[in-house]
Amino acid sequence: SFIPLLACIPSLPLTKFNKEGKSKKTGIIQSALDGLKFVRKELDVRVLLMLLAFVMLLGMPFQALLPVFVRTHLNLESGHIFYASLLSAASLGGFCSSLIGFKQGKMSRPGLLLIIASLTLGLSILVLVSSGVIHWACLAVFFAGAGGTLVINYDNALIEKNTPMELQGRIA
Repeated sequence: SFIPLLACIPSLPLTKFNKEGKSKKTGIIQSALDGLKFVRKELDVRVLLMLLAFVMLLGMPFQALLPVFVRTHLNLESGHIFYASLLSAASLGGFCSSLIGFKQGKMSRPGLLLIIASLTLGLSILVLVSSGVIHWACLAVFFAGAGGTLVINYDNALIEKNTPMELQGRIA
């Protein structure tokens, strides 16, 4: 499903805005270099990108490991039902956290929400790994899905908020 999107990237219009608000064409390489220069200068954006990378590399792959969890921790005869339950719990958690993130539009301390969401994701994965009961596993996956979705969405929103208009979409 990503291949058509990736194939369309070269056809996207690349523009760069000058100080008068007029746009001028720029190449994809120069656009990426401009984004990297901006990230190097801005500590806040750099920290947000590192948090995003950390969560994406260490936190979110838990969903790909759910079949292994079902096979080793739960009843094999009902494995497909347990797996579907866990995926549904992760999706429901993601949906609920999206509503929370939408409601938190102008938080005075956005870093606090990111810390809470990141800790929720990490602790929920630890509870999941130590659980052998489907009910606790579903609850843990619900909170892992909620924490992961919230930290990714809110982190991306903060990155875009802290990025000038001419570089938005080229940073995260």
